[in-house]
Amino acid sequence: MDQQYGDVTVTLGDDFVAFVELHRPPDNYFDLTLIRSLADAYQALDADPRCRAIVLCAEGKHFCAGASLGGDDNGLGGGPGALYREAIRLFEAGKPVVATQFPHATEVLAGGAGLLVPHRDPAAIAAALRSVATRAEVRAAMAGAAASTAPPRCSASTAPRTVSAAEPAFSVATSMCR
Repeated sequence: MDQQYGDVTVTLGDDFVAFVELHRPPDNYFDLTLIRSLADAYQALDADPRCRAIVLCAEGKHFCAGASLGGDDNGLGGGPGALYREAIRLFEAGKPVVATQFPHATEVLAGGAGLLVPHRDPAAIAAALRSVATRAEVRAAMAGAAASTAPPRCSASTAPRTVSAAEPAFSVATSMCR
């Protein structure tokens, strides 16, 4: 199965592993559109029983060099709340994620919500994939860790308060990018 979600492609093989790849080289800056596309891909894979694990990767020089807030269309037309709501959808996905140790992966996948492997280490990636693809208890533990992480950090009930508190800073930050 090959699917396209904006600048995100999903390739699901017969081995129960889906490769989710960002295509915004060379730096793969993110905005609301990219996070929404990534969340759409994760939710589709979450509903697909043929997928047991996700490998998150990116085309280009950097996995993700950060947010793209400049320009006329910064992708954040819905304000900080829109980006936050899409990020919640990422945390709510129940499939285990295997990724290399790119910046912020340690925080996002902390507590057992995913597996981190060294850069350019095919043996470590293969071992991580084998573990999540063949061991139901590993998948269940990772899904549980991800689910327990999402509500405290970004639940639907805390999002409005957090977004309201962040609104003044967001307005200042985005005005400086124009």
